[in-house]
Amino acid sequence: MIELESKQYKLGHFTVDCQSNAISYDGETVVLPVKVFQLLKLFISEPSHQVDVDKAIERIWQGNIGVGKRGFTNAMWHLRKSFSDLDNGKLEVFRTIRKVGYVLLIEPESDCANPVREQAEPIQEVNDNQGVNTPKYMLIGICIALLLPITLIIHYLTKGDSKTQLSQLEKPKEITIFQGIENHPAIDSKGEKLAFSWRQFNRPGQIYIKNLADRDTPIRLLSNSNNDQIAPAWSPDNERIAFIEKTATNGCQIVIQDLASVRRDIITDDCVYSGNRSNLDWSKDGRYLLFGKAVAEAQALFRFDLQSKHMQQMSFPENSEKDVLARFSKNSDEIVFIRQGYQQAQIIHVAMNTPERIVVDNKDSIIGLAWDAKGERIYTNILEKGSYHLYKLNVDSLEHTVLKQILSPANLSFDSNNNRLFYAQYNTKEHISQRTISDGQEINRVSSSYRDMYGSYSVASSDIIFMSNRDKNWDVWRRSGNKSMNLTKGLGTTLQPKISPSGDRFIATIKPKHESIYSLYIGDVEGKTLNPIVLPGMEPTALTWGQTDNDVYFANVTGNSPGIYHLQLSTGTLTKVSDQQVKSLFFENQSLYVSKETAVGVWKIDLISQTESQVNDTLAQADYGSYFILDDNLYYLKRDNEYDYVIRQNQDATESIINRFPRGSVRKYFGLSPADEHSYLLTLSNIPDADINMIQFSG
Repeated sequence: MIELESKQYKLGHFTVDCQSNAISYDGETVVLPVKVFQLLKLFISEPSHQVDVDKAIERIWQGNIGVGKRGFTNAMWHLRKSFSDLDNGKLEVFRTIRKVGYVLLIEPESDCANPVREQAEPIQEVNDNQGVNTPKYMLIGICIALLLPITLIIHYLTKGDSKTQLSQLEKPKEITIFQGIENHPAIDSKGEKLAFSWRQFNRPGQIYIKNLADRDTPIRLLSNSNNDQIAPAWSPDNERIAFIEKTATNGCQIVIQDLASVRRDIITDDCVYSGNRSNLDWSKDGRYLLFGKAVAEAQALFRFDLQSKHMQQMSFPENSEKDVLARFSKNSDEIVFIRQGYQQAQIIHVAMNTPERIVVDNKDSIIGLAWDAKGERIYTNILEKGSYHLYKLNVDSLEHTVLKQILSPANLSFDSNNNRLFYAQYNTKEHISQRTISDGQEINRVSSSYRDMYGSYSVASSDIIFMSNRDKNWDVWRRSGNKSMNLTKGLGTTLQPKISPSGDRFIATIKPKHESIYSLYIGDVEGKTLNPIVLPGMEPTALTWGQTDNDVYFANVTGNSPGIYHLQLSTGTLTKVSDQQVKSLFFENQSLYVSKETAVGVWKIDLISQTESQVNDTLAQADYGSYFILDDNLYYLKRDNEYDYVIRQNQDATESIINRFPRGSVRKYFGLSPADEHSYLLTLSNIPDADINMIQFSG
């Protein structure tokens, strides 16, 4: 990665924002793909501001000539077009130097008021437009800390001892460095070839194969399809690959393709497509496939016998739980998998015909799972204190080792022959953008060098509260004017912050440190009070305010009485208003608009008549909280292979496109929310980019 001294630069009348990978002019902003922005940073960093193809390939594409030449040409075209589109070609930014490369014609001016900072922002209050004056003793402390030997913090997730193995880790090596999202790495049984899914802009994800033994061999496209393909799994003899494919009707099928004959066999057409959490594994004895299917209100794991064609259910989750990312043991008679509840995750171990055994319990999020085929070790990424950490776990002894902190990780694959781990890492962060309904212009932004997500807007005060990991913990923050304040101050992991109709209070679910469940909390936006609301036997989710600051609605998915509840804060009166099990709630005009666990769309529950009707059949399950009602029209998020759309569904059921963004730009789950009567909030990522990296272990 190319580092610059400042986080913002001026290029003539353009502004370059290194935090959001964006260039701006006259109120218009273009967010650049990661590799394209890296090339722009290279031009800025060079003393002569001149870059030739060899230097770009070496610095950005890690010396990969085949990929780098094509990438450099595409990135230069993208840079020139982006600047030209912003100002209609008024200012020439780059010039070609024949047989050499290109030169940046405008001298970059560093914004000295915005230096790059590595430290977290202060806990209490930050002026988002100014730098932070660091006392001398803090600088001295930082320098001393940098000179200390690096150590690993030992964590105990469950019983068993924990050890550090920093000496065994080398610096991660980039394996794929293409533009777009490379994910779902799968190494073959010999450790020679890597299969992965690669999704380029406005194209569906496809399965590719990279020869690791010969870097000059071009990558191979497994099959050309108009549908998304993910989660490749090798047969033990390396002659076939199974993968998950989304169908044209948004269904899901398991496909096995022969590498020699290119023959395709569809194994089943009722699997579950869950993006990064989609599951497919091929047993080491070659007999079974393991994947997820919907069962009632849950997602369970099934084993398909390729010989007898028999299907057997292997896991038994409760309602609202999803069993994902399962892996076979080396003898094919055990499995491990992640059980994801709505607000917590576990790792489960199952030996055939024995009860489930919890290996890791009560974590906010677990991403990725790999089993060393020659040992009893599994590798996984666990969210702790606002960041993901790579762990090694012995399934039998439950001994855990913290290996490395990984920013924005995804799927894992372990090469037992060469003792190395492959993983996908996303190179993106989120910010909150307020945009007008009429023309889509950005009128306000909440951003930092950390992840700022899921804004809730106060019409009364124009304040925005949101989730952020600025202080190395997922807290609720308030943005007022150009200042940000931490409202929960590290109490625990927070979810679903919602500001009250008056703008004076907020609610959120918080799991305090050292506690196992989330509780409902209410606080004031000045950060003076923050108190739990006791709801015995309940774990509230899907929060929304009612008509006033006195009314809160939420869903309960635990205990003996799941459903939707109304809480009157002044009296503490709790009333069950529906038996429905829902994922999200939005209150408007004496009605609740809800999304459900296992169905697409939005439903309206009239609180007066107690009737229910479906008002939308399009909202995807992954975007269950991305909708709201304004002037009796439904606004919601919709995606296709090219774009993410903000859609207005009018009262007559016709639809209008309000805005669109490159596919994957809008965050899942709660990426869209209301602002005032003229605008809305989006949680946006930089142009999505993910690469596959490799860690080599010693011994």
